[in-house]
This record gives sequence, structure tokens and C-alpha cells, in this order.
Amino acid sequence: MDSFLPVKISSSALSAQRLRLALIASNLANVHTTQTPEGGPYRRKDLVVAAVPMGGFRDSLINELGDATATDPTNASLFESHLRGVEPLRVATDDREPLIVHAPWHPEADSNGNVKMPNISVIEEMVNMMAIQRAYEANVAVIKSAKAMVDQAMQIGQSR
Repeated sequence: MDSFLPVKISSSALSAQRLRLALIASNLANVHTTQTPEGGPYRRKDLVVAAVPMGGFRDSLINELGDATATDPTNASLFESHLRGVEPLRVATDDREPLIVHAPWHPEADSNGNVKMPNISVIEEMVNMMAIQRAYEANVAVIKSAKAMVDQAMQIGQSR
């Protein structure tokens, strides 16, 4: 097993979370943007990610022969025979309808005094930001644990 694989997997997750955080910052910055270059109010954006094989000969072999799962007899659970990372696929634009706000003084108001505002919940964005923080902390913990295991393995190898 590649001893740096947990670090590679966690670093791919950290990169994806960094991109999600940038999109959340954009959403929060544009919560009152009524006109975009595309026309209409700003639409909330989010990152779509997918689990992907980390690559290499083993994954090529699995792709050719098919994936396998094995039973772990110690606790009778199934585990996958290969590990994955995450990869950003695309930025998705929210398709929710804009909010209609009555603001006759607003320069973008229609003849009825209504303005189309972005349908962005500041609370939802803040909760997403907190989830990203927790994911970041978890991935950093994985990296630290992997580093500690490699350090321990090197110390065992030096003592022989």
C-alpha cells in the first residue's frame, strides 16, 4: 500500500473544500446583486464533486477485471478493494426562482415596484461554511495520522 495515499486523498478533499469555500464567499458577496452580466439577479453557485480512483496500475487492473470486495472476518463487514479521492466536476448554478421583493425606490424595480433578488440564504451559506470547516479539520487529522504512522514505521525500520 502506498503510505502517502491517505495524504493524497485528504489533499484532494482539501482542494475541493477550498473551491467550495470560494463559491460560498461569492454567494455571500452577491446576496444583494440584482443584475449580472448574464442578466437578472445573481444565482447561487455550488461545487459538484465526484469520487474518483487515485490512478495507477492497480486501478487499471481493477477497471479491466472488475472491482472486488472482501469480507473482513474480524468484524464481518465489507470494505472496498481500492481507495478514492475527490475531483471537482463543475460549478452548478442554483435553479431556484429569485425572490420578489417590493422596493419601489430600487433602481432595478419594475413598474409594480418589485425587484428580483438572489434566492440566497445567508444562514444556509454559513452552515455550509461550518461544514467545510469540519471537513477541513477531519482531513487535516487524517494527514497528521498518516504522517505519524509513516514516522513510526521509519523509526521501527531504523531500530532493526
